[in-house]
Parts: sequence; structure tokens; C-alpha cells
Amino acid sequence: MDRSRARSAATKKKYIAQQLLAKGFQKTEIAQRLGVSRRAVYYLLHSPEA
Repeated sequence: MDRSRARSAATKKKYIAQQLLAKGFQKTEIAQRLGVSRRAVYYLLHSPEA
């Protein structure tokens, strides 16, 4: 996977994570829905680029 595709996938996951967080989902629930770890959700939400 090239960098632009990886960045695009991360951007999509970050958007979804933000939407779910705004709806009141816990980070653990978001992680389960996205198929990633809770720590990955934390990094998605706190990264300036993704």
C-alpha cells in the first residue's frame, strides 16, 4: 500500500472515529467497530495529520 492510500485510509478512520465519539461512543466501542486497538483510536483522534 502506498503512502497516499495509507493516509487516505487513516483519514477515513479518523473521520468515522470522530463521528462515533460525537455520538457518545466510548473509545473501546469505536475500536471494536473499526477493527483496531483502543490505543490506535487514541492516536487517530490526537494525530494532526491523519
